[in-house]
Amino acid sequence: MMFPLDAKRRLTGQAFIDELVNVFREHGEDLGDSPSIEVSYVRYKPGTSCLFGLDISGVEGKFHRGYIKIFESGDPEECFRKYSGRAKEGGWAHLFDGARAVYFNFPLDRSVRGLPFLVSVNHLKHRIHESVESYSPSTIRIRAKKSSLEILRYKPERRCIVSARLCTRDARNGEPGEFKLVAQAYAGVDGARTYSMMRHIASYTGNASFRIPKPLGYDSENRILFQEFVNGRDLYEDLLGPGGTTAAGQVALALKDLQALPVPNCEEKTVSDYILHAKFLAKDLISVGESLNGAPDEIVRMLDKQSAAMGPMPPTIIHGDCHYHQFIRSEDDIVMIDWDESRVGPPLADAGNFLAHIHMIELDGRLSAEMARSLRSAFLESYPIAGKSESQLAFFVALHLFYLSLVPFRNLRTGWRNDVENILNCTSGLLESTKEKGAV
Repeated sequence: MMFPLDAKRRLTGQAFIDELVNVFREHGEDLGDSPSIEVSYVRYKPGTSCLFGLDISGVEGKFHRGYIKIFESGDPEECFRKYSGRAKEGGWAHLFDGARAVYFNFPLDRSVRGLPFLVSVNHLKHRIHESVESYSPSTIRIRAKKSSLEILRYKPERRCIVSARLCTRDARNGEPGEFKLVAQAYAGVDGARTYSMMRHIASYTGNASFRIPKPLGYDSENRILFQEFVNGRDLYEDLLGPGGTTAAGQVALALKDLQALPVPNCEEKTVSDYILHAKFLAKDLISVGESLNGAPDEIVRMLDKQSAAMGPMPPTIIHGDCHYHQFIRSEDDIVMIDWDESRVGPPLADAGNFLAHIHMIELDGRLSAEMARSLRSAFLESYPIAGKSESQLAFFVALHLFYLSLVPFRNLRTGWRNDVENILNCTSGLLESTKEKGAV
C-alpha cells in the first residue's frame, strides 16, 4: 500500500540524489553537488510497477527530465537490456542494481517512439513537411536555426506535447514568415483516431458556440499529430472569478452544440464500458487503501444497479475527458482542446464529467459550497434536462467523481487517505440522492 509513497521519499532523498549525480557523470553530464529533484508525474499499477516523472535542476540552472520505473513484478534487467541501446538525442537508460528500477533520460522513452522528433527542430521540420499539406518544402520552408520548441506536457510512456514556433521562408517568392503549431507524439495509435475525429468535428463547427484547434496533419509512421496552436487563457481562471457562472453556461452551450453534430462511424463507448472501468478502479482503491471508509465496492454495486435501470441512450460525439482545463478562451472564441479521449458515447457523459470536477474543486476547498451551487445552476440553465434525464445526469456525475477518487493518491498528497474518503463519501451521497430526485 505504501509502496509509491516510500518510493517518492527515496527519490527525493540524499542517497538517491548522490547516486543519480554519479550516473549523470558517467554519461558526461555534471549535475553539481546538490541538484534539485521534483516528481512531476506518477503512475502506479498495483502489483506491477510504479513510474515517476522527474524534473532535475543541476548546475547553472541547467534542466534535465526523465523518468524512473520501479518494478514490483517483471524483470528490470531485461527492460534495461532492451532499451539501453536505443539512446538518441542525449537519451540513455540506467539500471539501478538491487533497486529493481530503470531510469530513462529524456528523450529515451520505452513507448513514445516519436519523441526524439519533438526535441529537435531539424528533425521535426521534416515530419511537418511530409505530414502537413500546407507546409510542403515546395511552398513553405522551415528555417530550423531561427525556430524553437517548448515542451508543454510530458507523460512518460504515454505522450508528449510540444509547441513549435517556426520561422519560415516562402519557396515561391522568398517572403519570410512565422507560425506556431502543436505536435503531439503518442505511445499507441490514439493519434490516428484523434486526428480523424478532429477532422470530422472541424467540418461541422462553423456555426457552433465553440471551435476546436485546426487539425493539420498526422504522421502515422511516428505517431505524431499536428494541430493549430491556440492562444488564450484557461477557462478555469474564469470559473473561479466573477465571471464563473457565465463561463459555466458557455461550457454547457458548447456541449449541447457538440452533441448536435452528426455522429461519425467510429468506436462507441457504452455505459457498460464505463461500469467495467469503475470495477477495475474499485480494485485499485481497495489495493492502495485497504480499509478505506467509503466502500468502493459498494459504490460500484450502486452504479451498476442504476446503470441497468437507465435504458438506452442514443449515442452522440463526446469529448471523453471534459473538464474546465479543456476549454480555452481565445479572443471571442471558446476553444475545446485535447481530443485524445473523444468517442461516440452516452450524451450526458461529458456534462457529468464537467460537474464532477466542480465537486472536486469544492471538496479541495478551492471553491465555496455556495459558488459551486451557482456554477452547477448556471450550467444546467444552459443545458436543460427534464424527467428521467435528471437521474441519468446525476448518475454520470457520481460515476466521474468516483473516477477521480484516486487522484489524491496518484498525486501522493499528504493526507491523501482523508481526501480519497471525502470523494467516496460525496459519491455515495450523490448516488443516494439520485434514487430520490436526480440531484447533481
